[in-house]
Amino acid sequence: MSSDEDDLEYEEMETDKKEYEFLSFDQIRSEINDAITSVQSVIEAPNGVCRILLHKYKWNEDSLLERFYESPDTRAFLVAANVVPKETVSSSGANGQCEICFEEEEMVELACKHRACRSCWNGYLTQKIMDERMCEIKCMMPDCQLIMEDEKIHEFISDPVVLATYEKLTVDSYVQASIFLKWCPGVECGRAVKLEDCDRHIVICPCGMMFCSSCGNDTHEPISCGLLKLWLKRQEDDSETANWINVHTKECPKCHVAIEKNQGCNHMTCRECKHQFCWLCMKPWSGHANCNRYEDAERIAQQSITRSNLERFLFYTGRYNSHRESLEHEKKLKETVEFKIRQLAMSDYGWVDAQYLKRAVEVLADSRKTLMNTFAFAFYLEKDNNSIIFESNQSDLQLATESLSRILGSDLDVDQISALKSTIQDSCRYVDSRRVVLLEHCEEGVNKGFWNYCKRLL
Repeated sequence: MSSDEDDLEYEEMETDKKEYEFLSFDQIRSEINDAITSVQSVIEAPNGVCRILLHKYKWNEDSLLERFYESPDTRAFLVAANVVPKETVSSSGANGQCEICFEEEEMVELACKHRACRSCWNGYLTQKIMDERMCEIKCMMPDCQLIMEDEKIHEFISDPVVLATYEKLTVDSYVQASIFLKWCPGVECGRAVKLEDCDRHIVICPCGMMFCSSCGNDTHEPISCGLLKLWLKRQEDDSETANWINVHTKECPKCHVAIEKNQGCNHMTCRECKHQFCWLCMKPWSGHANCNRYEDAERIAQQSITRSNLERFLFYTGRYNSHRESLEHEKKLKETVEFKIRQLAMSDYGWVDAQYLKRAVEVLADSRKTLMNTFAFAFYLEKDNNSIIFESNQSDLQLATESLSRILGSDLDVDQISALKSTIQDSCRYVDSRRVVLLEHCEEGVNKGFWNYCKRLL
């Protein structure tokens, strides 16, 4: 199996919390400053220049210094990196006509001698930072490659929002370049997880978000990071057009190109291969007659691979999205259950004894998320004995999950909840056991290499 195929395989994720720690934005910024100081002690360049150099070398200090020592001198290295010009000139504060806005203003030069007014520099930098999300910005003149140092950018920009965005982009470049750092995907969390290794881990952030340390997405077992990436890209590319294509086009029976009917006549001529056929029955037009009879077997036999792939995608994405919607709806159950727990706590039942309800909601969410991802996984599987076993396990989990969801979603009073305690606990145990069976089978398939994927879908 190739390395690319290895990336498509699901691996059981580690859950040992000792394997990672969380860093706040300020802690990451402190690490960045330490890296800049370390490089600055060797290269003896300004802070902003060292930051740009580290960014260019993807924050790999060893790689940066190795290249630095290969250069004949410091200036040659900095010129080659486009952080200083070939000729050093002093900035001018003389008034003149700005070549950008043609207003008479105080002109400010960069080291490359290119001049503009402060307002134009500010507008240019704001657009690069806010719209293009850049933290490595060249001089605004088209043929100039000089990269503006941080100190100059801070000189031209006074808006605190723009400056804060620039700093966030700088920190993000540091996190994105590290194989040991991943942002928590939680909304407005702002923490990054720092890993001790490159293995996959299920990471639980203090904000409550649980995610995959390898790809940064929400936990997605049993599908691997590689397959999930393919699936999400296919959803993004196909979801808006798939239904339209399915309804409004047919494929030429000969060359299989998609054809849209734009006139009333049912006598079609393919523009690609010139094949003539009937739009209604898809049979050759020559000798055509009696297309009013529905022949299911023949129509199925005529389906092309492209349309078959599309129909397969629509089937699995429909179920994937349905479980995703159910997962969102069932998040409201958490608030409902917490309210019912408080009700039970005020009764003779007790708060501690009512915690099984909270556990039930957690089990439901885990199983629903797993079910959602099983349909993305199943989309890529070839039909064989192992996929049939997988589908059987999937069906068992789906039925058990829907049963638990129906019980928890019922409008039950405190007495009914107390009476159903045993039923809910049994249902939770069964759902959990079916989920474990499904995931263990998926892991076994990876370890023994018996999963066969549809190569035409990869």
